[in-house]
Amino acid sequence: MTRIIRRLLIAAWLWISFVHASAVTIPEYAYTGDMSINGPVIGDDVTAIGEGAFAGSGVQTAIIPASVKNIGAYAFADCRKLVKAEIPEGVTVLHAGTFRGCTSLREVSLPSTLEKIESDVFAATALESIDLSRCIRLRAIGERSFAGCEALRSIKLPDNITRIENSAFFGCMALNEVDFPASLLYIGDCALACTDNISMIHLPASLCRIGSNAMEGMMSLSGIDGSDLKRVPTLGDNVWYGLPQHDIRLTVPSQLRDTFLSSPQWCEFNITGNTGAIVSPTTTDSGIKSVMHYRVSEIDITVTLFNDGTRRVDKILRTK
Repeated sequence: MTRIIRRLLIAAWLWISFVHASAVTIPEYAYTGDMSINGPVIGDDVTAIGEGAFAGSGVQTAIIPASVKNIGAYAFADCRKLVKAEIPEGVTVLHAGTFRGCTSLREVSLPSTLEKIESDVFAATALESIDLSRCIRLRAIGERSFAGCEALRSIKLPDNITRIENSAFFGCMALNEVDFPASLLYIGDCALACTDNISMIHLPASLCRIGSNAMEGMMSLSGIDGSDLKRVPTLGDNVWYGLPQHDIRLTVPSQLRDTFLSSPQWCEFNITGNTGAIVSPTTTDSGIKSVMHYRVSEIDITVTLFNDGTRRVDKILRTK
């Protein structure tokens, strides 16, 4: 009876919307648990999708029209058949749990207008890669945004990210590289915990804080490049819990080496000062500001700094 009443209310809402030809909001929980729909046709007059509108339904694709500017929390959560989603330009916030638990979701297109990713948005999905580089207004990756994405191998972050919140990438076991942007200030608690396929990380100059257990269980980690750091970042508890830190090479600016050696947790690494030579650019490389060469464990690293503020890191594994 409840389902019949809900259907009648939805039909009445659609009729009223048609008659008045006005902006339309798909009601909260309108199709929750409805396995009979596999690809919702969202009309061009729809401007908002309510909280939980399609949660747990049989939706297989979610192609959202440009008219939609707001997508409610958990709108497509637990749609286990959903494989593809396209979010239009104009959407600025992905609210909590929008696609959480969509265990077949492999492809997502995000708008350049995106300014905020709240908690659990893509948690426990089947994403293999995600490109956020176009989202130049995005400042933070929300708590548990990608937690439990076990197939996630790569992620491209935009240049203006300042915060990676708690557990943002917790349990992303296939993740093999994260390129932290130069703007990053804060890495939250458990942010990269149990991402045991990452062998090297680069800490940007701006970094101020790494939270508790942020890198716990990163068992493949062999080197940390901190050569750009301007200060010793403060640490939460047990940041590298379970790691053999004495076997991990930490490269820091030579002028900070003694400070790192006297700082709790940092001092447990195999610390080397960066004494790499600064090489002046040639006339054919006029866009290059400087080139720095140094060595971390068995890897030769070249960091090229360009005049526009960008950088490129080249890594070569030395063979015996």
